[in-house]
Amino acid sequence: MPVLLRNLDIPIFIEIGSGLIRRLKPIISNYNLNFSYPLFLFGKRTYQISGAPAVREFTHYEIEYVGPSREEEVRRIEGLITERLHDVVIGIGGGRVLDVAKLAAARKNVGFISVPTIPSNDGIASPVAVIENGGENQSIRARVPMGIVVDIDLFHIAPTRQLKAGIGDLIANISALHDWRLAFDDGRDNFDPFAAMLSRLAVEGLIKFENPDLKDHGFIERLVIGLILSGIAMGIAGSSRPASGSEHEISHAIDHLFGGRGLHGEQVAITTLFTLHLQKQPTDRIRAIYERVAMPKRIDAIGLSIDNFVQAVQYAPKTRPGRYTILEKLNLSRDEIRTVALESGIWSGSR
Repeated sequence: MPVLLRNLDIPIFIEIGSGLIRRLKPIISNYNLNFSYPLFLFGKRTYQISGAPAVREFTHYEIEYVGPSREEEVRRIEGLITERLHDVVIGIGGGRVLDVAKLAAARKNVGFISVPTIPSNDGIASPVAVIENGGENQSIRARVPMGIVVDIDLFHIAPTRQLKAGIGDLIANISALHDWRLAFDDGRDNFDPFAAMLSRLAVEGLIKFENPDLKDHGFIERLVIGLILSGIAMGIAGSSRPASGSEHEISHAIDHLFGGRGLHGEQVAITTLFTLHLQKQPTDRIRAIYERVAMPKRIDAIGLSIDNFVQAVQYAPKTRPGRYTILEKLNLSRDEIRTVALESGIWSGSR
C-alpha cells in the first residue's frame, strides 16, 4: 500500500499579544532564527507609529518605505534584496506593505515575517499577494509568512472601518466554503477537508462570539486569530478556495468595472449576503454581527446602483476564469439578480 505524505505550508511561529512591537528581536530569537541583515518595510504612517520600537534591538538593518502595491514596487524591493544581500524581509503595516513584502521575499527566496498593524483582511497570513499590474489587481501566489507577530495594541488604534473590513473578509469564508464544496460535488475542482475545516473554525470563532464589540480586546483577538487561520487554510489548500468564492468574484468585478467603491472587506461583506441567499444558507447570525458593528449591508452604502451591481454579478465569473461557484452554476439573468438582491436585503428596490 503506498504511503501518502503531505507537506504543510504553515508559519514557524505566531505570536499575538500586547506590546510585541517592542520585542520583535527577542521573539524571533526565541525560535532560533538569526538573520544577519533584515530589510524592514513600512508605510510612512506606520513608521511614525511603530518604526522606532520595532527596530530598536536590531543592530544591522535597512528601512524602506513601500509605495503602492504595484508590480514595479515589488521589483524595486527585489532589487534591494539582491543588491544589499538581505536575508529576511520584515513587513510592518497594512495590506499594501505586506503584499509587496511577501511577494518580493518569495521571489528572492528569503524569509518573510508579517507584522500587521490593521486587521482588514486575511492577507496577514495568506500566501496570496494582491498586486496591481497593468491597471488591474492580480492575486499572485507567494508563500505563507515564516512568522507572524501581532501587537494587539496597534489594532486598538486602527481605524474602525479597517476592523469592519476584516470582519467582512472573514465572514466571506462561509460563502467561499459552500462554493468550494459545490465545485467538488459537481466534479469541477478538488477539495481539501482539512483546509476547509480550518477555514470554518476561523469564521465560527468570530460569529459565535457572545458580545461583538470593536473596542473589546477579546473580540479583536478572535478576529485576528480567524484571519490568520483563514490565511493558513489557503496555504494548505494551495489556493484561495477556503476564503474566496462567488462573493469575492463579485467584489473583484466591482473593482474592475467601477474602480472599487469601498474597502475590499466592505464590498465582500455585502456580496456575501447576496451569495449566501443564492446558496440558501441562513444569514441570521451574520446579520446580527453586522448590526452590532454597524457593517455596511446594502449596495448604496458603497455607492452602487442596482444596475451597477447587476453588471458586476454578470461580469464576476470573468475575474476568476476556470473557477466554479454558484454564479457559474446558475448563470443568473438580469431580472434574477435584481430579485435576489432585493430578497437578500442588499438593495431596497429603488434605483
